[in-house]
Amino acid sequence: MTGKMRIHTVVLLRPLLFFSFWAALWAAREEVFWGLLLAVAVHESGHWLAAGLIGEKLAFFSLFRGGGMEARRFLPPRREAAAAAGGPLANLLAWSFFYILGRGEGSLAQGQLLLAFFNLLPFLPLDGGRICRAILLPFFDYYRLSRALAALGQAAALLWVLLIIIYGAGWLSYAAPVFLFLLSGREKKQAIYAYIRYLLHRPPHR
Repeated sequence: MTGKMRIHTVVLLRPLLFFSFWAALWAAREEVFWGLLLAVAVHESGHWLAAGLIGEKLAFFSLFRGGGMEARRFLPPRREAAAAAGGPLANLLAWSFFYILGRGEGSLAQGQLLLAFFNLLPFLPLDGGRICRAILLPFFDYYRLSRALAALGQAAALLWVLLIIIYGAGWLSYAAPVFLFLLSGREKKQAIYAYIRYLLHRPPHR
């Protein structure tokens, strides 16, 4: 009996894209690099705290994997949205702190705003996509909705690449949109498995 092991493209390219993205930031402006690095740390800590408040535990949240949260068990859409909202909310609270100190225009503060609003975009696998799915689920099918939000993420990534080409940014600038395109593509392919888990954990109708 023989079998084949398949490794998704994202797994292979993730380290390269991750380091390319941060190298591009460092090359652009060192203070932007540190500002966004701090924002990622605050963001992932927000996910962890939000998950704890609703009685859930995260399997990981990692700065060195480019950020990301993963629950130890399947989360119903509303609970998943609550954990997802913790990241952007933490960034907005951190920005408010810098603003009160009179440093709302600095790189450390602006990194918080940038990451918060980017992650609130309604695309899967971003936090905004998970929140949007929970809001729209009463009106749409889980499977089709998940695929549509992932497809929007891929479309946004392609538009991002087009803007980079138009404005002539360096080649390292392509790392972030390519990463988003691949992650959204993986989310789209795995939508059927997420749908099955959703059906298995959905409470029965009364």
